[in-house]
Amino acid sequence: MDNVFKKTDVLLPYYESDSGEWETWSVIACDQHTSEPSYWEACSKLVKDSPSTLGLVLPEAYLGTELEDEKKEAIKRAPRSLGGTFLKEYKDALVYVERTLSSGLIRRGIVGAVSLDAYSYERGAECDIRPTEGTVKERIPPRVAVRRDSVYEASHVMLFCECPDVFDLLTSKKDYMKVLYDFDLMQGGGHITGRLVSGELLERVEGMIAHYEEERRASHTMPYGVGDGNHSLASAKAYLEELREAGAPIGGAADALVELVPISERAIVFEPIYKAVYGADPVDFLTFVKNRTYTGEGKARAVTAIFGDNSDVFHVSLGDGEIVCGVLQDAIDDYISMRGGKCKCDYIHGKDDLVALAERGAVGFLFDGIEKEDLFPYVTKYGVLPRKAFSMGEACEKRYYTELRKLK
Repeated sequence: MDNVFKKTDVLLPYYESDSGEWETWSVIACDQHTSEPSYWEACSKLVKDSPSTLGLVLPEAYLGTELEDEKKEAIKRAPRSLGGTFLKEYKDALVYVERTLSSGLIRRGIVGAVSLDAYSYERGAECDIRPTEGTVKERIPPRVAVRRDSVYEASHVMLFCECPDVFDLLTSKKDYMKVLYDFDLMQGGGHITGRLVSGELLERVEGMIAHYEEERRASHTMPYGVGDGNHSLASAKAYLEELREAGAPIGGAADALVELVPISERAIVFEPIYKAVYGADPVDFLTFVKNRTYTGEGKARAVTAIFGDNSDVFHVSLGDGEIVCGVLQDAIDDYISMRGGKCKCDYIHGKDDLVALAERGAVGFLFDGIEKEDLFPYVTKYGVLPRKAFSMGEACEKRYYTELRKLK
């Protein structure tokens, strides 16, 4: 059986590895800074007329604006603007990436391709690549439209895996690998270095990946979970299905470009996303939540409820594989449903922000986030995580588009 995660034909500019031109080539994921068009305007000013991945993607800050059609037309023109000699192709390759974040931590990754037949965004699907959060299908059509008009694929998808030995091997051999790029990312994105994985080393990596995938299937544990970019991967899958239904040539659309990342990396940090509920009577609401979330069985985890100047610590009971976020969310959803939707739940990233909202009438919940080691067991057993279960790093730490792959 072929590997699900595999080598692919990678396209990169013909720049010297440390050329300053790389900085204008790479831009951050299109689903960042969605309420800050000024960020993308600053990118445009930095890029000017230089070849850039900015012209290959549609920043979601422009969706529904008068600039949306203009950006889509630019994507159609991209193959001509890049020209026939600007991109160099590395056949049947992987790229080993080291990304230095603003914290100084290094996040390791491998850029390659995955077979979209091994992925499904349908809830409960048992496949090798699974989403870790629910897929909002309304977000898929705009991205399918971009992919439909694209010759080149740029990707911000990051896949989690649990095979750190593969990355340890590459780290130990990096001084013997060809450096493809080595530069500072624009707008505070830190530093990134990419090295070509080829020859005997590539064969070793492929063998280790094959063993990992076979071992995970044998233990009925998913090999890969989508850490970031699930809606882009879902859109790639939807486009593939569209081509098949039309009987059209599939070409490169059968696969998707991704970066594989070991979830155990210190640079991968899961931060809790807290919950704030508006429109509820605090006493009635908390009585309901406490009765619904504590059974006296299993593990007990503390949750702090805050409202006004008050705080109240209570415990949530967790069964095998359950997480605080999920048990608490189920109780909140049930209460809101019982109240006919008169209450509303929002998701807050910082403790100080949650406290400020509680002072203005919300009931806020503080709790420890999901542990990284719980992610794969949870998704394997229960499917996707509860919505807004965790946040992974700051916006500037998201993946930047660098490598390309040909779709058509």
